[in-house]
Amino acid sequence: MADGYRLGTAEVEQLGPSLWVLELAGEHDLATAPVVDAAFSRIGVTGTTVLVEFTQTSFIDSTVVGALVKRSRAGETLLLVVPRSSAARRTLDLVGITDLLRTFETRDEALLAVPPEDAPLA
Repeated sequence: MADGYRLGTAEVEQLGPSLWVLELAGEHDLATAPVVDAAFSRIGVTGTTVLVEFTQTSFIDSTVVGALVKRSRAGETLLLVVPRSSAARRTLDLVGITDLLRTFETRDEALLAVPPEDAPLA
């Protein structure tokens, strides 16, 4: 592995009965695809709205893009939290995902866009 490479992680947090946060950190490529798929599978049991947090993500490839498209097509509401200046945002902009899925600078902004029926528990 090259210097500075940090294998990606995927942390899942449930904020309400059907509201989840999937936080991706580090570098995500084919090697971490099973980790991302497992996280989405866990969410898929009860989730309908997922905030996908890319704030700590340093790299994504087409496997992450494919996972986003797959889950969106399956009917999940995906709200992406991805800062404009990040490498992940450049990739998502390049492939047109930010034109298809709602994208926010911060988690707080994304939480304001959660459908009322999926709002977080108080």
